[in-house]
Amino acid sequence: MIIKALNDYYNILASDPESGIPLNGFCIAKVSHALEISKEGVLLGIIPLKQDVVRGKKTFKEDMNMIVPEQGKRSGQKPPPYFLCDTPYFVLGIKKEFDDAVDDLDNFDPFEKGNKYLASFIQLHKLLLSNSDNPLAQALLKFYQNYSYGKYKDIIEPHIKDLQTGKNIVFKIDNKYLHEDENLKKIWLKYSTAKNEELLVKQCAVTGKTDYIARVHPNIKGVANAQSSGATLVGFNADAYTSYNKIQSYNAPISQTVAFNYATVLNYMLSNQNQKIQIGNATTVFWAESNNNLYYDFTRAILNPEKSNENVNKKAEETINNLDLQNEIQSVLKNVNLGKIPDFNYLDEKLNLDKSTKFYVLGLSPNASRISVRFFNINDFGTFRNNLMQHYLDMQIEKSENDFDLIPVWRILKETVSPLATKQSILCGTIYPRLLFSQIIDRVRTDKDDEKNKNIKINYPRVAVIKAYLSRFARLTDNKNLKEVLTMSLNQETNDTAYLLGRLFAVLEKAQIDALGKGINSTIKDRYFSSACATPGSVFPTLLKLSQSHISKSDYGYKSDNDIEEILAKLEDGKFPLHLSLEGQGKFIIGYYQQKKAFYVKQDKSIKGEN
Repeated sequence: MIIKALNDYYNILASDPESGIPLNGFCIAKVSHALEISKEGVLLGIIPLKQDVVRGKKTFKEDMNMIVPEQGKRSGQKPPPYFLCDTPYFVLGIKKEFDDAVDDLDNFDPFEKGNKYLASFIQLHKLLLSNSDNPLAQALLKFYQNYSYGKYKDIIEPHIKDLQTGKNIVFKIDNKYLHEDENLKKIWLKYSTAKNEELLVKQCAVTGKTDYIARVHPNIKGVANAQSSGATLVGFNADAYTSYNKIQSYNAPISQTVAFNYATVLNYMLSNQNQKIQIGNATTVFWAESNNNLYYDFTRAILNPEKSNENVNKKAEETINNLDLQNEIQSVLKNVNLGKIPDFNYLDEKLNLDKSTKFYVLGLSPNASRISVRFFNINDFGTFRNNLMQHYLDMQIEKSENDFDLIPVWRILKETVSPLATKQSILCGTIYPRLLFSQIIDRVRTDKDDEKNKNIKINYPRVAVIKAYLSRFARLTDNKNLKEVLTMSLNQETNDTAYLLGRLFAVLEKAQIDALGKGINSTIKDRYFSSACATPGSVFPTLLKLSQSHISKSDYGYKSDNDIEEILAKLEDGKFPLHLSLEGQGKFIIGYYQQKKAFYVKQDKSIKGEN
């Protein structure tokens, strides 16, 4: 299913000449340098190749992405050379890195143990280019006919440290990159196509057509924390995976064409910041069955809603008449704060987005030399978007001015050590995992506040997650009693015991602060919150007695006393339960949080002269 979806998407992009996707026989590679060679085959200089990459508000210099002849896997004692683009080890005979014992560059022999790699590179290019009358090809062969490290030492050594990192090198002759020359591309395609004849011919499991079957699949690059050289999504490397004498990837017969297509388009997305986002430990890519790039700008904007003015590509700006796409989306998302799912019809029409278009989300993470699929979600674009909006709607709760309007997905996953099921719930609109809820409750009860952030224990994202879990649980189970508690702001009408106890704890804490001042080292929250939340019957009698001392010392003690009496009057039989369930603890935390927010709202209004 995943490979078929990726193969279909590759075919969509390949039909669009502006997509920049490599065609069969080529790949995208990061290139750090170009050797500038004269028509006579003389090395003139080494050119560093960098591109500006914007991440957030910062711009970084990175190696340039280029479409070069396909680079297969390397392993064993005789790794094969690549055509017209390779590492310094092959192109110049320079070792990838110094030995630990090498301190003096002048005494270091870069050809030590490296001649065989340079020799294999030269041999490949002689094989492919000797019979060509292409002047670029002949200039390259002349260069290697007379090349030695000592001859060009003055040119190479200023770049030696960069070259030793082992990044790719290309060739530039007469102001033209050799790998972009159409004649040399044809020579490469003829050679690479002939190599396919060595492969097994069989029915492809994806297309159903008889074709050359890939013996090994290309590497996937760009997955966070995976091997920099790439890792395998599909592969077999042990006898246990051999059946009916079919070794390696012949166990899962996928044609060479499909293997190239899915790996190429996956690498294409992983190198494209517009279609990649990190969610927890999963590097996540997303795509639509369309060549309209605005699906991806739109998706990034709603997955990371706090980044309102970043990473808007030029095509997006041109399509919407130079208006800021992010700001447009942010204005529509404000409807979430009003308690309803936004209407995107206006933007869909403006950006030519079809909500019935199939939309895919794929999460990948490393596993040794392999890549594991963490999740794969298929939906139409409208449903995918509405699931995210419902998630944000469930998370709505009173917040401070500097908090996120909409909490991004990554911030929620930061609060849980088991994010996989949480991601599935967000993307699919299903009930949040019980484990997420219990983990957040546990963190609220056990974490300690620090001096810099007095609300690290009971902060906005954590309480929003608790409220979201209970809201979705109440909605999907039609629990009307639970629904009435889960308002965005303080609910002074409900008689729910757990919610009232949370409010009461906040009032008692405020009475203490009013009496002793905000500069006290700790409040009753630090000592009693955990037990009050789980076993209120054992704590609140003590806290109420303690509050009388605080009230008597405070100028505003009468107000706290009135609030305490009001809440106690609503408690059933005036009794404190011995225990609260996990759901009850969640309501306790929400009541405490919203009551504290209400204190600050009232203070702000009084400062501004509002009623």
